Amino acid sequence: ESVETDLPTTIEGPLSPWRNSKSKERIIKMLKSPTSDIHLHLPATYGPNNWQDVNFGLLQRLYADGRYTSGNFRENVKRILIHFRNSTGPFEPAEDAVEKWYTSPNNVSKAYALLFALMMKDESMRSLNSMSDIEIWRSHDEFQKYEFDKFKVYITNMKKLTRRRKEVIAEEQSAYDSDVRIVELSEDSGRGYPKWNTHPASDLLHEDETSGRAKEMKPQVLWMSRGEYQDFPLTVFRKHVYQERMAQLAAPCWQHKRNQNAKKMYEESLELIKEWHGGQFARDMDEIVGIWETINFVS
Repeated sequence: ESVETDLPTTIEGPLSPWRNSKSKERIIKMLKSPTSDIHLHLPATYGPNNWQDVNFGLLQRLYADGRYTSGNFRENVKRILIHFRNSTGPFEPAEDAVEKWYTSPNNVSKAYALLFALMMKDESMRSLNSMSDIEIWRSHDEFQKYEFDKFKVYITNMKKLTRRRKEVIAEEQSAYDSDVRIVELSEDSGRGYPKWNTHPASDLLHEDETSGRAKEMKPQVLWMSRGEYQDFPLTVFRKHVYQERMAQLAAPCWQHKRNQNAKKMYEESLELIKEWHGGQFARDMDEIVGIWETINFVS
């Protein structure tokens, strides 16, 4: 019965040194594959002082260049099999790739999220301002996953980003406050009836929809049930009834969809911030204690 291998039927050219050979590469590749038939030709146990059940001759015939001397082939394959058994050398599990710093607004690394959150908070930003770049880099394991030279650039860019973000937030808040003051000065909508958002009817309709009262009657009957509702034309009131109903029906769905990724990132950021502050406090205390001991115990 023949066994299929990827060994060429004819081998031409000079014999390569084992360390750079196709035979070595082929055996390692097949050992890495859980579906390779090479595993059928290996005993359940083997290792130092326990090679008697390994058929090295068969392995060479099936997977390697037959021009290697049997003794050298045997010793070389022993080393490969020991690495395979111990998951070392070429069989060592690959380390996880470093998470990409930034891909998109919804796909950033934990280190990015942490640094952004720290710089957006006034308290932690004051701490960061008192630290050098290398101290910031050393302040958390997530930061140290990135090369320091690259991380220095990330710090500079993040300072610019968060500074602009804070400026935009301040401008938007100022504009909003100004608009609110203007709106609050006038109670009339300019159309002959009050402004809906500031009128008690708005809160009452929200309560009636939430309690189910509004669903038990037609909009006209509901309109007639409260004097506050009648401050608005029926056509206007009916529109607000449907708007409120749609808002309450849709809110749980779109809020969950919108917030699930942001919530996860926010919670992870909070945990990282707590961890960062805890570590920073410990480092500060170590430094303080060290200074105190130096002052008090120097002979």
